[in-house]
Amino acid sequence: MKKISLLSLALFAACQASTPMNIEPAADEPDDIATVEQAATAVDWLPLQTGNNWALENKQDSRFVNVEYTEDRVAYVTGLFNGEDGRWLGWSKTKPSELYVWDDAASEWRVFVRFGRATGTTWQLKGGACGSFTAKVTAKNATVKTPAGDFKKGYTVSFAFKPSPTARCAAPAFSTLTFVEGVGLVKIASPAFPQAPFLLKSAAVNGTKYPQAQTIKVADLEKNAAAYDGKTITVVAEPRAGSPICTKMACSPQNPCCNRCGANFVIGTTPIRLLNADPNAAFGCSGNDCGLDTCTPFGQDHNGDYAFTGVFNATNVELTVQSFRANTCQKSGCGGEVCDNTPRFTACVVRPEFACYATATCDVAASGLCAFGPEADVAACLAQY
Repeated sequence: MKKISLLSLALFAACQASTPMNIEPAADEPDDIATVEQAATAVDWLPLQTGNNWALENKQDSRFVNVEYTEDRVAYVTGLFNGEDGRWLGWSKTKPSELYVWDDAASEWRVFVRFGRATGTTWQLKGGACGSFTAKVTAKNATVKTPAGDFKKGYTVSFAFKPSPTARCAAPAFSTLTFVEGVGLVKIASPAFPQAPFLLKSAAVNGTKYPQAQTIKVADLEKNAAAYDGKTITVVAEPRAGSPICTKMACSPQNPCCNRCGANFVIGTTPIRLLNADPNAAFGCSGNDCGLDTCTPFGQDHNGDYAFTGVFNATNVELTVQSFRANTCQKSGCGGEVCDNTPRFTACVVRPEFACYATATCDVAASGLCAFGPEADVAACLAQY
């Protein structure tokens, strides 16, 4: 894919009539700012932070819209328009409810989407022989049902393609776009699939992931498992080692524990098996037929409650864990030298390095487990002893 840096774009524009770094409408764009009905800005409706992305699909195909780079109210976005290359989108300080697209041929910004307008509002999107459209607000405050969830107050804009009579143009990439404030794109209709719009399957928007997990109780999950089949959920429960599965070798009296055993973590009374979404991550217990001796990342039992987020499979009665987080981190041990999700008792042996833990915090680390922090400060302190 061809990418253009902001520096190269600015250098190119220096030889043109206007600069793409100055996000303002073209001189011939009409001014209807007085008709804006609400205060939300263009980047509230389509958040353009670097790394934001939207995966949409229908039964035949999929679309992936990605914000690859953002700086100074300019964003390079791929997957929305035709072609392998992306397009530059921008937003204005003077007209924050309008989203602009960079017109390479004219070397200027053109209004793309106007947010906050009344249903029926129209405007022209000019872009040469194959890039001119009439845009129109066709729906507001609509509920949009997608695989990523049900979204309220959808704002839909339709685009009527207006090619030059003498031009041979490819079909446009979209005929309607539906946005939800704070989420972005949730639906794309295209001429290629007139009866099958692309609906949002997943997204990452300003640090929030969709679909958002529904928080439920273990008892509710066990009672009505079918209702949560295939859904992303969060359940708070205490993990423990499940029943081990062992090899079936005949052990001699001299080596009665010759079989190797493994066990998954489970929650609830059913029980519900926990699997890790990362197949390479250690997640479970191992040992022999005389007992389990190694468990990661939790102990065999008495672990305290964790919030587990993942996809539930009602048929196999298992939760594929995408993330977990300790519920109640606290200091314990005779010298306050333990940071864990449940109180721990230790021998009362006073050591000078325990002073490092007295001033440290005990909170959830990036791993989801409890840990003393700040990590660098604690490590530096312990290195002195």
